[in-house]
Amino acid sequence: MIEQRDQQRRNNLRVAVKLFFFVLLLFILYTFTDYTFNSGAPIVNQSYRFELPDLQLDKPVILRQKNFSIVVIRRSEKTLSQLKLVSPGLLDSGSAQSNQPKFALNWHRSLQKIYFIAIAIGTDYGCPIKIENQYLRESCSDAFYDYSGRALKASRSYRNLTVPEYRFADDYNSVTITLQ
Repeated sequence: MIEQRDQQRRNNLRVAVKLFFFVLLLFILYTFTDYTFNSGAPIVNQSYRFELPDLQLDKPVILRQKNFSIVVIRRSEKTLSQLKLVSPGLLDSGSAQSNQPKFALNWHRSLQKIYFIAIAIGTDYGCPIKIENQYLRESCSDAFYDYSGRALKASRSYRNLTVPEYRFADDYNSVTITLQ
């Protein structure tokens, strides 16, 4: 009788172990095929429209909508002239390693010189951007950026802020961001 119970327990344990490994194998196969064939939903362009408040010169503003944030700066002529100077303190002053649309491949990294727009997520640890003195700073690291979103040299390397595709309304009261 005791031997029968022990045998039954062993059989149940074997079945449970086999079932566990079968489920594990299915999970691994699913993960592999999903990664290999990218069976997820297709990427859809997303658009965000931000109403621009009355922006003061050289006062960055972080605008939020749902789970997306941008930083907008209306730059003065003084700030623009300082940004135009190539500083040895920049990691990538020419934005060669940066993520930006073709219209932002310039020293001011923007569509219009006076307005700078970037995604408000740092490139060091991927934390939100905050405004600190005359710089933009990643909230969870020592990553600093100038008012063109260019990374300042630090102990670690990180990239310039990401400039998204965007367009202004005719009256410059709103901006539409398109993510791809």
